[in-house]
Amino acid sequence: MTTVILLRHGRTTANTGGVLAGWTPGVQLDETGAAQVRAVGERLAKVPLAAVVSSPLERCVQTAGVVAAGRDVDVQTDDRLGEARYGDWTGQTIKELVKEPLWKVVQQHPSAAVFPGPEGRGWRRPRLARWPPSGRGTRSSDPTPSGSPAATAT
Repeated sequence: MTTVILLRHGRTTANTGGVLAGWTPGVQLDETGAAQVRAVGERLAKVPLAAVVSSPLERCVQTAGVVAAGRDVDVQTDDRLGEARYGDWTGQTIKELVKEPLWKVVQQHPSAAVFPGPEGRGWRRPRLARWPPSGRGTRSSDPTPSGSPAATAT
């Protein structure tokens, strides 16, 4: 049976600045985030991995790179693992967004949210319905080629 390890990226300056980063380019790990990622990389060092698949976002690729370091596995990226497309909300502060009526929907029933702007429509459901990518198992019962877990940084 395939085991999938879902790993969130380490802390970023957008996190500490209270900004909804979404797909904003250039959002990377801060010092604390880099330390968090090194710690999880050490913790997972003895876990055999058949694949490491990451969101293409820089902070996620940084995280996945640390997990993959020293292993015979390359980091693969998959857009379907990317952050939500927040449309016009991207780059805004959480402090301002909590004033929006949609914020309550996002917090209580995120899959019902339709973010303002063309980028925010249909942001999650269809892409995750097609996960995992073919070649790495299509159902939770399908093993990866080595039977080892696949780590995914999102």
